[in-house]
Amino acid sequence: MKKNLLYGFFALSMAVVGMSSCSPLDSDDHSLGGSVVSQDALSMTISGGADNTYTITNSSQKLTDVRYFISLDGNKLNEIAAGASITNQYKKKGTYPVYLYAFSACDQKMISQNIEVAEDWIDPNAPTDDPTEWLGFTAGTNFFEGASATHRFWFAGGDWGQIADPDNDGDVATGITFTMNGCGTERWQAQVQVENTGIVLSSGKAYDFSVVINSSVDGVSATVKPQKDGDDGTFFTENIFSLHKGNNVIALTDCAGFDGNLKVAFDFAGAPEGTVFTIKNFYIAEHNDSNVIPLDYNSADNVWKAVDDAQAFEMSFWWANADWTQIGDPGFDVDGRIYTITSNDATKDEWQAQNVFNTTSLGFAADDEFDFSCLMVATADSRVTIKLCQVNDDDNQAFYKNDIQLKAGKVQVIKFADCKFAKGAASPVKLIYDFGGCEAGVDFVIADITIIKK
Repeated sequence: MKKNLLYGFFALSMAVVGMSSCSPLDSDDHSLGGSVVSQDALSMTISGGADNTYTITNSSQKLTDVRYFISLDGNKLNEIAAGASITNQYKKKGTYPVYLYAFSACDQKMISQNIEVAEDWIDPNAPTDDPTEWLGFTAGTNFFEGASATHRFWFAGGDWGQIADPDNDGDVATGITFTMNGCGTERWQAQVQVENTGIVLSSGKAYDFSVVINSSVDGVSATVKPQKDGDDGTFFTENIFSLHKGNNVIALTDCAGFDGNLKVAFDFAGAPEGTVFTIKNFYIAEHNDSNVIPLDYNSADNVWKAVDDAQAFEMSFWWANADWTQIGDPGFDVDGRIYTITSNDATKDEWQAQNVFNTTSLGFAADDEFDFSCLMVATADSRVTIKLCQVNDDDNQAFYKNDIQLKAGKVQVIKFADCKFAKGAASPVKLIYDFGGCEAGVDFVIADITIIKK
């Protein structure tokens, strides 16, 4: 036990002595009062566990001239009456002892129990720790930036009578967070309406739309309906989207516009009471070909995932200065599906900063056709060339794209469709990223490389 807690016990005991004096013992049974505290009089119960939150109840007997204290960290004492409870959330997995103490004027007793926390608690509404997570489109001018949009709730019971709004916080700019209440389960009985956007669309243009919905649980769904304000029959979509725990990106590309103001309606009916949702990262812009949706990295058809899992490649580098004299290799770090390449030196032209994933077994047949995508983010504005070709034949390529612009801090999707190798079969293959023209000290992060054969 820690010294400072012992000193606390001593001080507390003296305080209790000051309140009452010790009395002679008249019998061997002192469990119901007096100055001696029976060990059997102490008990506590621990319940809960959801979201790593536990309730500790002092279920001890209520004794005369006895004060109870509880310690959750082996140090600080908190007074707790017999029959009272406290709750505590444990953020990290581990074993946590809970101590319950009883003090009278001349006695003290203690019991303890351990709380076993199986896993770390992750706040579903906390900012992501993954800098490569794609959270919607970024290319073009986002009309939601600076917009004066407002939001309102319309929740109804099973009889369609309107009920009180759910507990909520935030706004369209920062994110709308709310907790499901006892609303009905039929569609449109749990509406969130984003309106008064001041965003005027045109029927002569096409648009890209995305939004992020963060859910505190798996297995729920939401209706998303970007529509014309005042006209429920004119919209991009009113589909129901399945959601998993964490961030879910709803993204629509090349949507036919309409003449009028934009409104976005959501419905969360059917989600269990207590589910917490956050709607954030609102985006709409005129259609831009750079706004693409990444392939599903976790798809069973992603042939590159096995390369990541087994690290089945040999990395090679070729960096040069402005006069094409080879210089030192960049920094290179691997974290599962995430690769970070750091430019130690500045370069000038394309192919002066080559970084090559030489796979050891990934191959393609002559008639294989496939789609490719990856996520990239750089710490400074830069550019990248990407090429997939045969290890021993640079001309047998499936795709080659140069001068892809990267904006500092923005996660970008790079995607190629309907790819085939120019000369037929290719095995094994290499994937090249070139950052020629980069500044020194830039981190280039590559994640979720995905190749789906058709």
